[in-house]
Amino acid sequence: MADRSVATTDTVETFRTTFNSLATDLGDISNLNVTGATDLVEAVNSAANASATFVIGDDSSTEATISTGHTLRLKSGSGISATVSPTDDSISIAISLGSIAAAGSDTDKFLVADSGVIKTRTGAQVASDIGAITSVTFNNRKYTGDGSTTGFTVTSGQSTASVIVTENGVVQQPTDDYAISSTTLTFTTAPANGVVVNIRELITS
Repeated sequence: MADRSVATTDTVETFRTTFNSLATDLGDISNLNVTGATDLVEAVNSAANASATFVIGDDSSTEATISTGHTLRLKSGSGISATVSPTDDSISIAISLGSIAAAGSDTDKFLVADSGVIKTRTGAQVASDIGAITSVTFNNRKYTGDGSTTGFTVTSGQSTASVIVTENGVVQQPTDDYAISSTTLTFTTAPANGVVVNIRELITS
């Protein structure tokens, strides 16, 4: 807003237009909404001396009013520290975890996120959530090669990657040396006569 002034040499018309412009700059006094103020000076003084407040509260409905001149303090707790930086008006909150030890039982918990909410799950629950394997057993099948037979029976549900196959103790390569379809393991080349074939099936649950 530009300064308004009238020189002693100005005309009455100049005074009139300058005065009207000043009134426009200041606004309509009837629009003041500062309680108790009847003019611009009172309104400015009232606003300058007004006390600004805000309320903080917690989940237990405890509330506190923070007014002008008061200080909101953050207190550190067990494993939690709060640091205020006056240089950039920031607050840093750090959480310090205790030492990590092996779980003695399944009472130990894992932190997981559920739709933005942090919750705890036991080891058994996490394993169930992700479909983890909790036990592995083996089923051994033993055959003897005759130089012509390439197909040998395996348990239903087995795959080329779920068995370990040896010929006279030599481990065979999956896909290259054998493959499984349904309940039959088929060798690329028939094991020689008298060769001991071991098929170790991995059974998981």
